[in-house]
Amino acid sequence: MARDLLNNPIVWHQRPTDLTPLPSPNRGAPGGQPAAATLVLVAVLVGLVIGFLCWQAVNQPPPAPRPEVPTITVNGPHGAVNLPDYPDGRQWRSWYQANQDWAGPPLWADRPYGTSPSCAAFVTTIVCWNPDATVQGTSWAIAQRLLGTQAMLHAGLEPDAQSQPAMVVASYIAQLAARGDDVWWRFGAIQSPPITIGDKGIQYYQFTRFEWNIHDGVADPASVRLAPLGQLAVDQGW
Repeated sequence: MARDLLNNPIVWHQRPTDLTPLPSPNRGAPGGQPAAATLVLVAVLVGLVIGFLCWQAVNQPPPAPRPEVPTITVNGPHGAVNLPDYPDGRQWRSWYQANQDWAGPPLWADRPYGTSPSCAAFVTTIVCWNPDATVQGTSWAIAQRLLGTQAMLHAGLEPDAQSQPAMVVASYIAQLAARGDDVWWRFGAIQSPPITIGDKGIQYYQFTRFEWNIHDGVADPASVRLAPLGQLAVDQGW
């Protein structure tokens, strides 16, 4: 019968004596709940779900605060430079604070240089982060680029690994080693005998990581000066 009703809906037939009404709109399928009651039940369930979701959202614990990255800002020759300490080992702030007496002010930080993804440039050097897990926590996690060798090659000179440092340079290295400096990490191998360029009376000493200069004839190790190879590399696009 229900199928007949669906396929042949009842319509009004006007007769002189009576009217045959349509079925009640509140009746659903046989054996089911009335349509209005069903709608009310659905609305109640939807309201309960929405209420639960709102309660859950309100009562969620707040997200853990993101720890701030320790950073210092240092004014360098090219302007202010931020030096952050990242938790993955790119410790630019800490490296600068430990080595600023010879590295000089920063030029930029946390940029790629050559094939290294993250480096920092200072007046006398450029250092790069090594992501190798075996060096993390050591001084080699942030190591210097071989700017002394690069400077020689840019000048058209060939490195000479058999060179011996002049006495004043050897004395300077001995002083640093005596106070605990890792001179190999800091300077690398000597690359040239004393080089005199022009008539300025200055001798240049090339190491793999640095270039030193001193006035000709001066024997005081305190007179040894580091060349600004980091700034030259940045300004000249080595």
